[in-house]
Amino acid sequence: MSTRRIFVLLALLFLFSCRTVQPPSRPVAGFYPTVDVSRRLDDLQACTIAEQQLRDALQSMHIWELLQAAGMEDKESALICRGLGERGYAELDARRAGSPLHWVTFASPDGKNLEISAAFLNAPPPRCRFDVMLEKKPNRQEGRKIIRNRKTEYQYLRIWGCPMNEGNSLEIWNVSGESRKDKSYWEVRRSFLFQ
Repeated sequence: MSTRRIFVLLALLFLFSCRTVQPPSRPVAGFYPTVDVSRRLDDLQACTIAEQQLRDALQSMHIWELLQAAGMEDKESALICRGLGERGYAELDARRAGSPLHWVTFASPDGKNLEISAAFLNAPPPRCRFDVMLEKKPNRQEGRKIIRNRKTEYQYLRIWGCPMNEGNSLEIWNVSGESRKDKSYWEVRRSFLFQ
């Protein structure tokens, strides 16, 4: 067999053996900060939480319904609880789910408090922000530095606060970059105490 034929056969075998793998178009749990690069695992502590507690927290933020509508599978809740129990961090990536919800992060700074942040590309639905009027002046504005791909980026935060009956406040963040081409996004953030 000639060398040319061998190369042609090898090329055909390579072409037919390659498959494109697409990420799922539903919310998928992860253990490492990929959707919110401002989080650092070194700053977090393991947190034990039951799946029902997690579901209750998401329902109180009106996020659970959005995740269900986006096709989240039940096993993702167990993975989130596992990630929190091992590292104090877990996330749900819903960027490909075609939902207004972009992603959700779960982080425990001290092993007792759980911070849940739900990100939206556009202003969060009124139910998720408990009808906080985003047209009003924010309660505070601040800047922060994050490191993405070993480069420092500056972000500007406009933050609205909303006291809650249970004592753990709700905040709505509008996060934007330092240049106009940086896309801004919204976060609904709430803290829960689990003992």
